[in-house]
Amino acid sequence: MKDFFKKEKPFLGFSGFGGGAGGLVLGASGNPIEATGGTKSTPGDGYIYHQFTSSGSFQVTKGSGDVLYTVIGGGGGGGAASGGGGGGGGVNGPGTFEAETNTYPITIGSGGSGGPTSSPQRGNPGGTSTLTIPGGTPIIAEGGG
Repeated sequence: MKDFFKKEKPFLGFSGFGGGAGGLVLGASGNPIEATGGTKSTPGDGYIYHQFTSSGSFQVTKGSGDVLYTVIGGGGGGGAASGGGGGGGGVNGPGTFEAETNTYPITIGSGGSGGPTSSPQRGNPGGTSTLTIPGGTPIIAEGGG
């Protein structure tokens, strides 16, 4: 029981490391939709997932119906020297949109680069991730600071 309270040397962080890239997860359930794009998986929960970690497109090749989405912006880069960690990217979702046979362009925001190690400077912000709905409003998640 006493090991539970054992004090360890604190972790000081990754000075100057960049932030994590953004992403997008799409899922459809019970709809007669066939689609391509991203890394496709079927974990057995009734959904088919398309996960994007780089830009590309989600293409519905057959059918129509509601598609669930979560869009994530790129994380901000950490500060240098005594700087702190970068902020996580923004999240838009979960939400749904009505998909039909079409191509849906996807831009995934990159992670921000870290600050230079020679002086205490801020890291760079992460990039914005966007799911474009043809003829509709784009779904946007801003990058972290």
